[in-house]
Amino acid sequence: MPIMRPIARSLQLLAAVLLSGCAGSGSRSVTLEVTSNATDGTPQPVSSAFVRAIPMASSPMPLPINSKTLQELGNLKKDADFTDTQGRVTLTIASVRPFIIEVANPFTATDSLGEVWRGDFDPESGNLTAQPTDSKLSVRIVQ
Repeated sequence: MPIMRPIARSLQLLAAVLLSGCAGSGSRSVTLEVTSNATDGTPQPVSSAFVRAIPMASSPMPLPINSKTLQELGNLKKDADFTDTQGRVTLTIASVRPFIIEVANPFTATDSLGEVWRGDFDPESGNLTAQPTDSKLSVRIVQ
């Protein structure tokens, strides 16, 4: 049983770090609006589109594993969600690294709007730049 004590302590430390009160540091909320052009060319909100923020140059488990990277992981509360009826979604992301924003249309891949939209988002500058795609979707940051 002596080997179980260090493992149990490590798990307790991990839980304590993830549940600590540092949830506000190093993260920010960003609201995005997803639209598609109607036949008359006017932008229409896209509801139920799946939007996610993918950190660039990182894995789901931050390495090296230490208290700082575990706190960063714990701060990411809502990095994926569905758009509402107005085509808007608010994500909470880390403010220390760039992200790829990916939007999947709620329609099937055989639908004309079924492509995935991707863009590069820099939290420091607030810039969202679309990657080349055939998607009919448009995404913008709502201030």
